[in-house]
Amino acid sequence: MKKEIAMKKLLTSSIILLLALQGWINLQAQSILTLTESAGNCGLETDCATNTICLDIILVPGVSGVLLSYNIWLNYPASGLAYSTDNACITSNGGDNNLDFLGYYRVAGVSGVTTVTAGVPVAIHTICFTYGSLPEIDGMGITVGGSIFDQFHSAITFTDPPFNEPMLPEFPALILNSQTISCLLLPVKWLSFEAQKKEETALLDWSTGEEFNNKGFEVLRSSNGQSFEKIGWVDAKTDLASINKYQFIDPRPMKGVNYYRLKQVDLDSKYDYSPVRNLRFDSRNFAVSVTPNPADEFFFVEIQTEAEFSEIKLMDVTGRVVLSEKADRSSVSTRLQVDQLSPGLYTLVVESGIDRYVEPLVVTD
Repeated sequence: MKKEIAMKKLLTSSIILLLALQGWINLQAQSILTLTESAGNCGLETDCATNTICLDIILVPGVSGVLLSYNIWLNYPASGLAYSTDNACITSNGGDNNLDFLGYYRVAGVSGVTTVTAGVPVAIHTICFTYGSLPEIDGMGITVGGSIFDQFHSAITFTDPPFNEPMLPEFPALILNSQTISCLLLPVKWLSFEAQKKEETALLDWSTGEEFNNKGFEVLRSSNGQSFEKIGWVDAKTDLASINKYQFIDPRPMKGVNYYRLKQVDLDSKYDYSPVRNLRFDSRNFAVSVTPNPADEFFFVEIQTEAEFSEIKLMDVTGRVVLSEKADRSSVSTRLQVDQLSPGLYTLVVESGIDRYVEPLVVTD
């Protein structure tokens, strides 16, 4: 399952807010506050690599006017989320932002003005959280409520929640799940996938991290790298660890080149594919393995061949050779340093006598 931008299915709550209109004092209008994963409108975005979830607070004004200031409360599951940082979009942060141990957080904008239009959503604040693991936050809800103030910048003060949060609605504005948070889209994080010859069999080893909602893995094989068939199944581990290791043996590889990949299937039938690996089984005893892929600093290229030497080339998308090396038969592996290359897609070509190996490689930032 390729990672894609998640659809934001929001459970919103209507809240009566005091909307500040320039020249209109204490005009009450029904407005709506919602939460959605940050699109970077405030300069803060979700970062799954650092276990960070950023949420935009969206105001849908009930009437048009000038927004002067606001106080907004969030109630979140403190056992699964921890406040990280926040940023005001349209007005400046006030000095009264605070966090308490019960999972309530108050954000405020107390200076500056902006024009709002009735019914037109506008992002007014972003708040970021960190989490320990994906399974412990799946299905958790976050509630949002608050007040928008007039030009006198009235303020609400409070001491200990929940008694001082009278404007928080009963139902969550956002449920953390795979439809609302991109980090929850993929049930596993691929760490490695390797294929190696073990006598006349193919040994496949792979490892994953942060497994969530994983049912197991289909083992797929192809003779041309295009059309794959299922040759086995491996169940997901029941006792999960930070790194989960798996193994599968293909007892009867085909003669010639065998291409292998894994199809990870989750419990609700969504799926994702691993990179492709290949091994050759014939009299020439030729095989190539590349790890890691993608990479930001270097690739290790391991070659098994009976030829006297192998020529290794890395080409960019235009076909230009950007790296070229030779390795003799005694070489166990060759390190291709790519930290000076621009991020993007490249093609590895290994030629050993009459054998030729091709694999796409990705260089990241």
